[in-house]
Order: sequence, then C-alpha cells, then structure tokens
Amino acid sequence: MFPVLAADHREAPAINETPVADINDVYAFRDDHDRLVLVMTVNPLSEPDFAGSYAFSPTVLYRFEIDNTGDAVADHRINVVFSAPSGAGVQTFDARFPSGIVVSGDVTPPSAPDDPIIVEDAANDISVFAGPRDDPFFFDVAAFNRFRATGDPDVFDRGINSFAGLNVSAIVLAFPDSLVSDGESQLQISGFTFERRGEAFGKRGRSLDRMGNPGL
Repeated sequence: MFPVLAADHREAPAINETPVADINDVYAFRDDHDRLVLVMTVNPLSEPDFAGSYAFSPTVLYRFEIDNTGDAVADHRINVVFSAPSGAGVQTFDARFPSGIVVSGDVTPPSAPDDPIIVEDAANDISVFAGPRDDPFFFDVAAFNRFRATGDPDVFDRGINSFAGLNVSAIVLAFPDSLVSDGESQLQISGFTFERRGEAFGKRGRSLDRMGNPGL
C-alpha cells in the first residue's frame, strides 16, 4: 500500500450530498505584496449557466488551520461563516483571523463573477474574496480512470481538462503571514468544513470534509 496525495471533487457518497461543504482544493502561496494567500474551493462542478444555484451555506463553518511547529496540531485557525442568501441571492461573510481580527463584507454574487468584490482591511493589510471562480484545478478524469484500469501512463497524452468551463465557490484570504507564523518559517495548512453549531462564531459541530497533507 502506498499513500496517495491528491485533491478531490465529489469524492465520497456522504459529502456528495452536501456540495456546499465539499472541499475541492486548498491552495497556499504568496501574492505580489509577499502576503500569504489561502484559498478553499467548494461547490464542485458548478455550471456557470446556473450560477444562481450555488452559494455558501449559513449552516457550515469553513476553517483554515495552520500548524507552524511541525506537530500536525493547529496553532492558529481562521474561521469563515456566511449569511443565508437573500431573495436576490446576496450573501455576506465574516472571516475571523488570529488576534481577534474580523473582516466582514459582501460575497461576489453569482450573477457578476467578472466584477469581483474584494473586501479590504487596510489597517491589518488583509484582503478577502468569496464567490464564484473558474475551477483552477487541471485534471483529465477520463484518462485517470483509464490509467487505473490499464496502468498505461500514455493515456494522459490526451491533454484534456475535465474541469474546463466549470466553476467553484472560492474563499480567498490574503494577509501578512506574521498573523499565523509566530516567527516560524514553515507552515502546514489544512482546510475543513464543519456543521456550524448555533450562532457562535467558531463553534463547530460534526466534521463534514477536510483537505490538506501537513508535511512533517
């Protein structure tokens, strides 16, 4: 048996029934201002023509966990929660960062993906986006299934992206890494979705999905 490190879209029967909590991918990188950028995508395989059907859930807690000591235990958490969509499909979010920083704003509506709403907290050098995006994950699902059946790597010569033209709902956070690094140079980052318990900001219930492979 060998471990497989991979992303997933609609991977398990239970989470298939809850696409608003089904994590496709978690990304971490630096932007042009040397800020840490964390991304979580949910709502896999969203059809752009039916964008109004996809939203974030007000009953789900979306969480990033950051381990900066290499023990696979979170040292910091960033929680994001959403309001219920209004009749026009409008949502708002609250993102709670370490040190008690909360950034709140509007979700980019599905009807206006080309006019993204970037919510800025200039005092803390934080930017937040939430809304529909083209799925950045490139993968040939048909070739993968053929490879599993045949073991022949040449099936990947097709070069076809099965996710082309499909959207996801993305949470994008950009902030100084000093908020989560505690002076350490290596960060291990995971994404989680939980049932949101009551109205408490970070109170979580049952685990729904997780994504990440901390490198120890």
